[in-house]
Amino acid sequence: MSEPVVSIIIPNYKSPHIIDVCLRTLEMTEGIPYEVIVVDNASDEATIAELRKHKEEGRITTLVENPENSLYSGGCNIGVQHANPASTFFLLLNSDIGFLRPDWLVKLVAWADGTIEYKPSVWGLKPATPDPGPRDIVSAGFSWDTNVLPSLCRPEGFCLLIRRSVWRDMSMDLPWHGGMEEAVAQSIREGAKCGVLSQYPPYFVHREGASGTASIPPDANKRKPDIAGWFSGLRVETLDFYFGPDEHDSYIVW
Repeated sequence: MSEPVVSIIIPNYKSPHIIDVCLRTLEMTEGIPYEVIVVDNASDEATIAELRKHKEEGRITTLVENPENSLYSGGCNIGVQHANPASTFFLLLNSDIGFLRPDWLVKLVAWADGTIEYKPSVWGLKPATPDPGPRDIVSAGFSWDTNVLPSLCRPEGFCLLIRRSVWRDMSMDLPWHGGMEEAVAQSIREGAKCGVLSQYPPYFVHREGASGTASIPPDANKRKPDIAGWFSGLRVETLDFYFGPDEHDSYIVW
């Protein structure tokens, strides 16, 4: 069996029916070797039993039964610790994703490696040429937080590909996905190249808020996220992702 190119890391808390869809549709993935690491954050016995069954049936490569709830950031950090040392990328994946096409992962890695061909054009602006070469961080979605900072484009974390060489552990003293956002912003400031695919949903369905970790209230004692400060002034590429001959059609930089 080939060594994995991508280590897919899925933090989980309860909601066995949600991660069931994720794992079963993930099986269709083709074209690139990968492993699946599920970090369960102290779920109930019924959830653990279902996850053990998925592992026995081959859908999970490594199942980590965390004795405490480390939330999203902690789960990702633990997953990286259990990743095959041969993998080039970590893919942080929410459990509420259902996949629709077997080539979804090949497309993500192709853009990260700089091997995708597309016609560059910019939404309503003059044509732009994408930067050549590899990217270190590629997200399958983005947030455009105009209410936080005008024209602030930042990568989402529900399906986030990170090159091993730029990985940094996520801070545990931030609520929700704050640790991921801070770590990504810091990597970009240190020279990592980041891109987001703004029209990637045809490749999967994201049932936002359905994953178990999203139901846990943030700790009031944690540090307040500073999204505007973290991403202000950073360069983020965005590429539309369509089907057909012009599938990679629109490119822009924030």
